[in-house]
Amino acid sequence: MREAARIMYIAHEDSKDKEFELEMTWVSSMSGPTKGRHEEVPKELQEEAERLAKKALEGDEEDEDDAAKEAGTAGDAPAGDRMEE
Repeated sequence: MREAARIMYIAHEDSKDKEFELEMTWVSSMSGPTKGRHEEVPKELQEEAERLAKKALEGDEEDEDDAAKEAGTAGDAPAGDRMEE
């Protein structure tokens, strides 16, 4: 569940200006929690998966910002180091 939620949030990241609601369902084996039936994921599990997905995205953004600063690509490169268009 956690990985599925993370993937959905990453895929939606490009269109941040649009709201979306994540709906999750699952099917387990006959011996699993749904006993082979297609059901909605329990609210507690979905909320935890969404919380962790959002946290992972925030961490990824911070890591990208840190990497850009370390590489000198934060917009402050000397004129001779900039690529021409």
